Amino acid sequence: MNKIDTNQIVALAALVTSVVAVFIAWDESRLMRRSQEASFLPIIELEGGVNLAGPALEFRVRNRGHGVAAMQSMMFYIGDTPLDSWEQYEAEFLTPELAQTAEMSWIPPLGYYPAGESRIVMSLDWPADMREQVRQHTRYGDHRLDDLRVDICYCSVFDRCWTHSSSNAERPMPTPSCSMSADPIVPILEGYLRDHRGQP
Repeated sequence: MNKIDTNQIVALAALVTSVVAVFIAWDESRLMRRSQEASFLPIIELEGGVNLAGPALEFRVRNRGHGVAAMQSMMFYIGDTPLDSWEQYEAEFLTPELAQTAEMSWIPPLGYYPAGESRIVMSLDWPADMREQVRQHTRYGDHRLDDLRVDICYCSVFDRCWTHSSSNAERPMPTPSCSMSADPIVPILEGYLRDHRGQP
């Protein structure tokens, strides 16, 4: 009968214990990362419409999640047609008088949104005495505000990314990554400035 080598048994037991410990540590690390990702999850909402207190037409980006969102891309559409000029914006949403009297303000929509931040990234404002005219146009006028679609892609600090569209009421959808886009408001703003300030 072969003699049992207790040293080998002890060594084998130590090896098995080490492997189990490594697996447990890896699993705990994986679960902890998932817990951290869930605790710092950004959720971006897109809101747009008329604010009669202004009166104004506003487009707002809100992070109602618990973590920082890095907005990587944003695109405006009318239906399936890209919206990338003031002339389009004016023709689709405004009357000539509202277009000429509007004051446009803008904040770059790309970049970081801390948890809880709500940012009006674009606004058209009118004098208070035009409130009823704005209300009548946005409620009964010939415009396509309901056809405006905004598609975005953003990521968390853990490099998890999502896409979302203002035409979709569902939660943002996961995506492997985001492609960077230019600021979609800049060409609209440039056209507005040419139209209102006579810039070439």
